[in-house]
Amino acid sequence: MTDDKENSPLESCGARDRLEAAVLSGDRAGAEGILRTVGRGIAIEWKNSLLSRLTADCLNGRGPFCQLTAAAQAACAFFDEQAPPVACCGGIAGNTSTTGRDFMMMLLRAWGVPSMDLGTDVPEHAFLNAVADHGVRFVICTAFSRADLKRIRVLDKRARELGIRDRFSLLVSGAQLEHGGDDAVSDCPDHRAAAVAEWVVQRWMA
Repeated sequence: MTDDKENSPLESCGARDRLEAAVLSGDRAGAEGILRTVGRGIAIEWKNSLLSRLTADCLNGRGPFCQLTAAAQAACAFFDEQAPPVACCGGIAGNTSTTGRDFMMMLLRAWGVPSMDLGTDVPEHAFLNAVADHGVRFVICTAFSRADLKRIRVLDKRARELGIRDRFSLLVSGAQLEHGGDDAVSDCPDHRAAAVAEWVVQRWMA
């Protein structure tokens, strides 16, 4: 049964504007407060609509990167920690930087995508174990060098040898290391974190 709060014009009057203002300013506590006063379903719908607009603006150069970051931090208030993971993210073996992985995990949680954080310097078998043991559908590797990409190709090759490559999408987020063509390893043509997160969301929600 639908929560009556979600259908009440009086209840939601002004709530969307207040929610968007809280998310845009990075006010996680404020977003949580509004979430408690309206139905969860409609609040998530409003949040996702805002994230979609901010992502488009960021990717098209119309909005600042810091605005999407602030909004994503606040939007994490909606994340369900108990949901089984559909995605995993980590820095491939040799990549010890936490920045790209942390940002990607924040974006996924802001969108509500149940995700496993595998950490940094992760061997390829850890990604494949996430697929085999948890059934994750999206494997995201953060990469900043040609050496990182080489290791991701090893992961891709190993998955094909095991006959499980068709069970997940492999995505590369970070520096622009690929130029498309037959040797492209990432299933998403865009390397930018915001674009990769949106790509995952669109397929997860389909």
